Amino acid sequence: MRKQVFLVVDGDRLVASNVRTNGFDEIRLDARERMLDSEEGEGVIIVITNQRILAYGAASGWSAKDRNTSENVQSVSAADYAGLIVTNKRMLNFNGETGVWGERQRRAGQ
Repeated sequence: MRKQVFLVVDGDRLVASNVRTNGFDEIRLDARERMLDSEEGEGVIIVITNQRILAYGAASGWSAKDRNTSENVQSVSAADYAGLIVTNKRMLNFNGETGVWGERQRRAGQ
């Protein structure tokens, strides 16, 4: 698969450059929200902020999940259309083709 998406940080806006659609899709950060980490795959972008977990799929656009209180992100991965986020509380995956999230709670003490 060839690379289809690129992330551009433009002040309080995150802009996804989507060469599949020849377009740009943006999402705004809230007033006190700041970007902490990001990963790009060929067709997916994952962004971690202090308030949310954001995902962008070349075929599905932007999607967001709120972060739980006291939730610490342990790893972020992105490849092809797949995104994976592991926190101390849960595991989330994102399908950039369908825009669907999967979520599973972690066992206490993990």
